[in-house]
Amino acid sequence: MTVHADFLSEGAADRATNGLLRIHDTQWGFIVHEAAPDASGMIAETFFKFVAFAAVFGAGAQWLLPGSLFSGDVLVMKLGLSAALVGAAIWMLRNSAQEGWPELQVDAARREIRIATRTSDGASRVRSRIAMRDIEECFVRRGAGEATELCFRVMGLDDPVRIAAGTAGDLAPVLERLTRDLRTPRERLALRMAG
Repeated sequence: MTVHADFLSEGAADRATNGLLRIHDTQWGFIVHEAAPDASGMIAETFFKFVAFAAVFGAGAQWLLPGSLFSGDVLVMKLGLSAALVGAAIWMLRNSAQEGWPELQVDAARREIRIATRTSDGASRVRSRIAMRDIEECFVRRGAGEATELCFRVMGLDDPVRIAAGTAGDLAPVLERLTRDLRTPRERLALRMAG
């Protein structure tokens, strides 16, 4: 496996960064979180959850109001309105859920890397798994302006897999940890013995 980043300077990790990436240590490895761009998605999700709750409440309230009629045509209209409100509430709850913020889970115990998203309620959904033995290359490529991207080249795929984005200072510690963890135990032992 090859690891390179030609334009990252030696002091890139020491420079002040804007905190786009955070590394969270776990007992099985570490997680790289990308920071949320803004809170508007969470506000919209909360609003839609409130509207969905109000729709379910309205569907049930029409049956409990004093003076409710339960005769022929009114009963059919109430059933139709209840079904429509409950259906709209389910649709809002399913579609309002924030897609989540990308994260990279490096599992040194299982020797795999998981690309996942974390939702606003803290749940993590794994999108894909890559065995560490299938990673041919780990590299950082320049983006627009100061932005850079950390990518993997996976065996059997033509296009690189984008892992994280940030400034060079944000990506330097992530690249350092990945370089250490992507080596096989035999490679780590050989490096330790050499010196």
